Amino acid sequence: MNNKLLFLLFFLWVRAYCQEKNYNISNQELTVTKSYSPKLSNNNKIRSRVSSGFMDLSSNSSITYDLIEVPVVSTFKPNKASPLTLQRNISSTSGFNNHLDFGFGNRDQLYFDLSNTFNVDKMQSFNIDIVSSNLGNVESSIVKSDRSFFAFGLSHLYSSNKNEIAHIFYVKSLKDNYYGIYPESEILNDPVILDNLDMGQNRTEINFLSQWRFYDSFIKKASLNFNSNFDSFDSSEQILEIKSDMLFSLFNTNLMIIPKFDLVNTFFSQGYINRNSIQSNYSKFETLIQFSNLVGKFKYQVGGKINYMLKLSNISMPEIFFNPEVMISYQENKSKFHPYLTINGGIDLNSYRKASYFNPYVAPTLNLIPTQNLYKGKFGVKSSINSRIEFILGTHFSRQKNDFLFKRYAYDNTVIDGYRLANSFGLVYDDITKFGFYSELVFRYNDENTFKFSFINYDYDQKRLSNVWNLPDLESSIELKLRIKDKLNLNMRARLLGERTSAYRNVFLNQNIENSPTTPKYLSTLTQLKTEFNYRLAEKLQTYVRMQFNFGKDMNQWDYYIINENLFLGGIRYSFDLTF
Repeated sequence: MNNKLLFLLFFLWVRAYCQEKNYNISNQELTVTKSYSPKLSNNNKIRSRVSSGFMDLSSNSSITYDLIEVPVVSTFKPNKASPLTLQRNISSTSGFNNHLDFGFGNRDQLYFDLSNTFNVDKMQSFNIDIVSSNLGNVESSIVKSDRSFFAFGLSHLYSSNKNEIAHIFYVKSLKDNYYGIYPESEILNDPVILDNLDMGQNRTEINFLSQWRFYDSFIKKASLNFNSNFDSFDSSEQILEIKSDMLFSLFNTNLMIIPKFDLVNTFFSQGYINRNSIQSNYSKFETLIQFSNLVGKFKYQVGGKINYMLKLSNISMPEIFFNPEVMISYQENKSKFHPYLTINGGIDLNSYRKASYFNPYVAPTLNLIPTQNLYKGKFGVKSSINSRIEFILGTHFSRQKNDFLFKRYAYDNTVIDGYRLANSFGLVYDDITKFGFYSELVFRYNDENTFKFSFINYDYDQKRLSNVWNLPDLESSIELKLRIKDKLNLNMRARLLGERTSAYRNVFLNQNIENSPTTPKYLSTLTQLKTEFNYRLAEKLQTYVRMQFNFGKDMNQWDYYIINENLFLGGIRYSFDLTF
């Protein structure tokens, strides 16, 4: 069956339920207002509707470990076995400035979400967000495996025809348990040990972000982002980022200069082996210089990035590091094929916060080392078959020095903490080359009906380690957003994580944890399906049902951390206006 016939059948099917009623247009009074209004950019929202993208392959082909969502500033989502976040079915012109979500389900699931927006005047708005969720124990876990999440955020936005200023403050608290214990080990299942250990890990994050946008100045953006993090094992971390975007016009090209300062200061009260405290402090000054022209058939951004390390601890590395920053693309006016090439790099100041978002079961005893991205590149073709169908195919390649991997720690027979039962992860580093292919197919009928398929595979070449621990050989996803009727919507995401190698640590009494033997264990492919139906009962009232199912031989992303399956959650969402 050819593409035209497929498209015709899909069009006739969708049209059957998507037709709008016709109304007679009457004479009405038109009131003209200012062309701008306070509106927080999506990337600055404290909590917005769930993003439909699992992997944006057109912009990023790096490993994210992101089968299970992690909490970020724009979407307060749990990082373990969470149902789909409600896709808000609210008209942009509804005018409701307050929203209340409440839901509950099996496995002791509870979900609460309150969002309040207050317009101070025509140029300012103030926002309050409160999000809380709970998830009960995994049935097969030997110790407690419940989790909870809470976030409280405040934001203020000032917007005019000259600039936009956003200030965001939030506090986020996550509680997980180190429940990934080997069930076949008599030593690790000793009730005398388990009953006297606290397996809980509480992480708290305090964040302040100030972001400025200027419309009539060569300084386009400026931002200050500060994070302070601490946990229940006396760990602490401070992260600071100061950044400015400057743009100058030179003849037919633009000159972009982006200076940036980064600082990461981390403290752990004890190491895993010697029990001495670990202090790491890294800071760098980075400058991106790039010439660009994004008008015409041939588009380019050509330049480089200079990283100057101001302070180093725990490792020696070059003080000055340079890498190219290149984007080249070409497209004829009526051509359906759009080839492109991107190459970039830089230095990542790794942090406890970053590692715990990837893997919530890391021990608070990490040896943090910056990663040098020598280069990350993509070469591909984007094809627009028609206005509704897009296809992307390409290859990705990268080389990194001191790239971190998650490897399970050994059992500590002097155990005094709940993460020393061979049930937590540490970081190991290697110089790793990654390459492979990626593809993406997108079909859009309108905003309410979209289909997206993404696929990416990986081959690895490491220098020192015997295995690339916990890195998958492929990732894939299918996303569907469908309006079944005027008030009924379906959102579905199926995501697949390929095979990966995990480190099994043999457990013996009186073993030396520095020389504990490691046995590779191969985890099978894991698929996760999340589905949501939402129905608008009235203008202000919406109900939803969310479901999650997992498929595969090994029901875990991290070895022996079984994911809750067959989750069901139902809830309601009420929208209303509140003015003063």
